[in-house]
Amino acid sequence: MSQHSIGLSLAFVLTPFANGATLIAPISNHSYPTATTADGPYHDGEMSRVIIINANQLTPMVGRVITGIAFKVISTSTTTWPSTPATYTACDLFLGPGVHPGAKSTTFLNNYAGPRTQVRAGSITVPANSIPTGDNFFPFIDIAPYIYSGGHLVLEHRRRGFTGTYVYVTAVRTSDSEYNDKISAIRSGIATALTGVQHAAPITQFRYEDPTMTLEGTISLQNFVGTPSTVPIQIQIYPEGNSTPIHSAMVTAGSFSIALPPSVTPGNYDIAFNGSPFLRRKLSMPLVAGPNGTTADLRNGDVDDSAEVDAADIDAAIAAFGNVGNVLGDVDGSLEVDAADIDIIIASFGEVDE
Repeated sequence: MSQHSIGLSLAFVLTPFANGATLIAPISNHSYPTATTADGPYHDGEMSRVIIINANQLTPMVGRVITGIAFKVISTSTTTWPSTPATYTACDLFLGPGVHPGAKSTTFLNNYAGPRTQVRAGSITVPANSIPTGDNFFPFIDIAPYIYSGGHLVLEHRRRGFTGTYVYVTAVRTSDSEYNDKISAIRSGIATALTGVQHAAPITQFRYEDPTMTLEGTISLQNFVGTPSTVPIQIQIYPEGNSTPIHSAMVTAGSFSIALPPSVTPGNYDIAFNGSPFLRRKLSMPLVAGPNGTTADLRNGDVDDSAEVDAADIDAAIAAFGNVGNVLGDVDGSLEVDAADIDIIIASFGEVDE
């Protein structure tokens, strides 16, 4: 199984919820008044656990970025915790596509159906009295942003390095109807374990948000001597292989930057750039959360914007020959229709929109 990592050992601290939506899995019966207890991130000793969650519990997060994870304090807890700060030398978290919860394996890595991504590494300090009393969720543990693309999800947690008092989390019992259908888990009492045994599955809360995505770069205009920023260009974004755009925006040639809406989620797209008298240029590229850079070079000469440079374009330039200003036929932006414009059209003769 391949593994992607954040590549750093970092000492994060707990942070409260901020700027995002939340989802609790499983999505039914969150209180679990008769639920069992389980050792979570703030127990003593060491542990390894994978929690496997059915895709049907995570639908609102598809295409979103997971930024935090929290668990629920067992309902019988009556005091805040810890009385003094508690530091764990390791609170390592991994996320990745998984098998169905009912098809789990006692070998940890066999529960992944895709890349295993480390989203947190290193120590964690729990401030005094920061864990609430029972039936509340812990503060979120921040993680490196993880794009959830759908499917069953594995959350892997490895803990070590603290001895003393502790607090239990609320978990779905192996005898509950949700277990093996909506959620399941494998656990070991060794932080570096490769295998474990079936175990209660902690109720898990995710913090997530829409990905911040932009498309930016440069639109170049061939054989154009005018000012690029005076030329409007339409950008259309299509899911790869689809003929219907899901987003359109108007920019001008030269440098540009547009924010992409939530409907554009990370994935593969065809991106079209179109503006008269230039032929449409279409690029295929993946879009990811964050900035996406590209360059589009548009071919000149489509005077009548017919998606093809043909005799009609030459005729239009000849008919306007000698006209000055921002006029039809002035393909090079010189503010005069002259022989240079006709030469450009002839050079592109036969070319069509992409």
